[in-house]
Amino acid sequence: MYEPRTPPSFYPHTWSYPCSYYHNNYSPFYNQPEPFYYSTPRNYFPTDEEDQREQLLREQFLRKQEHEREQELERLKRFYDHKARQQKQPEVSTHNTNYQPKKSFKVKIQSDEDEVKAKINKSQAAHKIYNFIKNQSANKQTRKILNKLHILHRIENELKKIQKTKHLGKLTFDTKENGKQILPISIENKKFLEYEDKIVKSFDKLDEIQSEGIDIIRDRRKFLVKFAQTLLDELDIEKENQWKVFSMSLENEGNENNVEPIITSISKKLESEKIENPNENV
Repeated sequence: MYEPRTPPSFYPHTWSYPCSYYHNNYSPFYNQPEPFYYSTPRNYFPTDEEDQREQLLREQFLRKQEHEREQELERLKRFYDHKARQQKQPEVSTHNTNYQPKKSFKVKIQSDEDEVKAKINKSQAAHKIYNFIKNQSANKQTRKILNKLHILHRIENELKKIQKTKHLGKLTFDTKENGKQILPISIENKKFLEYEDKIVKSFDKLDEIQSEGIDIIRDRRKFLVKFAQTLLDELDIEKENQWKVFSMSLENEGNENNVEPIITSISKKLESEKIENPNENV
């Protein structure tokens, strides 16, 4: 007999009745719940499976890498053994008359397909060698350019350091050489002579750097040559100004020294005249 399913009741511990009698005891009118079977959902632990899979792949890759390394070592061993046997062959041939080479002297018949394959392999090898040499030369040229730019940058920093030092102190000149601006080696002239020497050496360093048709190196070198020349001109102007002051002080000292002997000679002359004519003053 078909029994229609009734909705669950709002009463506690019951489905269709306000009491719990039919809930605990069997009754043909009791609408029993459907059975529920718990099962673990699929991919419930996805992270563990992914870790296991990743570890498995890693182990396979390490085994493959180890196998390739062993093959490479075996290949190198066979190569060096073959080279050693080739070097020992002439000695063996002189002592052992029954020596027979392992290689046969049979001429191998080569078909047209083999010739085409050989040509293709040779062309591919030549193309690979050409690309390798081209890339190596390009990398070498790039390293060369970067090295030259680094040297130019270092020279520029030295010149900027010289430019910042404006106070070079009071210069002293050699008085033995008349009319020549000669700076003797002294404590006062030390800083000036050092900076002048650095600028001259920077010109020598810039002369050693060749642009080789590269615009960036040529422009940078030209800029630094002009910069060094301006610094050298500023040093020459400072030297010229201090030389003028020094020469004027020498002239003033010379004039004072010349006036003193003239005054002394006039006074001596007057005294001598007084001695010769004593009655004139009476």
